[in-house]
Amino acid sequence: MPWAPNYYQCMPLPSQCARQFTGYDFYGGDIKTVYGLQPGDCCATCLATSGCLAYTFINNYSGTTACYLKAGMGQPRKVVGAMSAVVDSYTSDQDHTPKPCDTAAFASCGSDSGTTCCPDGYYCQPWDSTFYQCVQPPSQCPQQLTNIDLYGNDIKTLYGIQPSDCCAQCAETAGCAAYTFVNSNPGTPACYLKSAAGEPRASTGAVSGILEPTPPPSPANNCLVGANQQCGSDAGVTCCPDGYYCQPWSSDYYQCITPSSQCSHQETNVDYYGNDIKTVYVTQPSLCCDECVATAGCTAYTYVNNNPGQPVCYLKSGSNVSYPMTGAVSGRVN
Repeated sequence: MPWAPNYYQCMPLPSQCARQFTGYDFYGGDIKTVYGLQPGDCCATCLATSGCLAYTFINNYSGTTACYLKAGMGQPRKVVGAMSAVVDSYTSDQDHTPKPCDTAAFASCGSDSGTTCCPDGYYCQPWDSTFYQCVQPPSQCPQQLTNIDLYGNDIKTLYGIQPSDCCAQCAETAGCAAYTFVNSNPGTPACYLKSAAGEPRASTGAVSGILEPTPPPSPANNCLVGANQQCGSDAGVTCCPDGYYCQPWSSDYYQCITPSSQCSHQETNVDYYGNDIKTVYVTQPSLCCDECVATAGCTAYTYVNNNPGQPVCYLKSGSNVSYPMTGAVSGRVN
């Protein structure tokens, strides 16, 4: 359990939240936030809250804590100082897709006493102690952390600007990777530019953003494996030319083939964990894509050709959690 930057402690697991993930935030799917709890109380509060299946707990190292109750694991992201867990009833055959948020865009999402949720594509921005609002994040800083201060690593402080300007200033400042913005700072809003995301600490009224790094140019594909040739086996894969992916047919034969036109993104030896809608049995990976396109709510799938008995296709409502799985191939609908 992270108590301080230099002190993590081995503690007994909560009896009903035995699966703990140190250094991870289950991003998204928030139901509500509760302050001042201990880790075990965070588990108990989740169990007592309708729809709660997971949580993220953050200690700010000075006595104040934040417990973020979640509808599912969401998108696990590495966050130093965070501790996340799932309740014991959380299993892979359940539908853990976060329930739609009832809060409308630009509506109130809480106050200093607690927050609710925001619809997809929005985050909860604290304006003052009584009014938090669902607003859209800046395009360069899509990851926003409400009531969190990314402690330390300060480069400089700017005053009197808006949250989106804080992101823009970070993008234009050499070495800036994140920031913390406080609108209700006494006197004028304050924007703290940071060289790193640092230690997340619960800080009521703050919102922190992480700058999205500019992706490097795609390297030239110098793959020497030809179209429709073998690209590996269960022991390992090589590469495929542009426009092809490596399809596992059996334990000793993977082949470079073209993906379905409706599911161009393919990941070899990957399982999209959870979010299952239904299971179908088809003979080709392209038919798995077709089944997903024809199924309401399906956005992704995992296909296993070498499944004992016959090939199997697992239709999914999301692809936010992925795990290595030899012999599987997972795809997303365009």
